[in-house]
Amino acid sequence: MIRALQLNCGRAESVMNELGVVAREKGVNACLLQEPLVRNERAAGMNVFNSEWAAVVVDSKEMDIMCVEECTNEWGVCVRLDSKNGPMYVGSILSQLATSYETDLPSKSKFG
Repeated sequence: MIRALQLNCGRAESVMNELGVVAREKGVNACLLQEPLVRNERAAGMNVFNSEWAAVVVDSKEMDIMCVEECTNEWGVCVRLDSKNGPMYVGSILSQLATSYETDLPSKSKFG
């Protein structure tokens, strides 16, 4: 089973510093973040797949993790998680309320 947490970080360093602690306390495998503050490809010892405005942070040694590049752009990130229960796709996207969400989505891909 995958447990996910969705959070808008507001580019706050304090949020990113506490992310790993909270995720581990709650048994969360994947964090779907908008406006993350990511300085490198790891946050709190977890795998990070990020774009300019979104990130997927994964904390699991039991899953193979792969970024799905054709479904990732500056506004959103898509990641494939392969676990013993099979593959699962998770995504994080920042959508601006002043625009249609369709303009924020990655271009047509093999999934749609």
